[in-house]
Amino acid sequence: MSPEDQQWQKLTTTNDERRRTTNDERRRTTNDERRTTNDERRTTNDERRTTNDERRTTNDERRTTNDDKSDDDLDNKSAEQKNGIG
Repeated sequence: MSPEDQQWQKLTTTNDERRRTTNDERRRTTNDERRTTNDERRTTNDERRTTNDERRTTNDERRTTNDDKSDDDLDNKSAEQKNGIG
């Protein structure tokens, strides 16, 4: 192999390594960014679930309060009927 061929082979190998390294780094960065985005999405979904759970709890508390009011109203009506009111 002539000295020129050897030099050309070195350059080709170096360029190939550079391309491979750059592509690998780019791929890793993109994958890392994708994972970060997915993690953020999961966090957002978890926050949404928490908000929904809080909303359900509030609704359940409201229903309980309304049920208690209905029971009180029935008790009041019964008392009024016993006392001859209404």
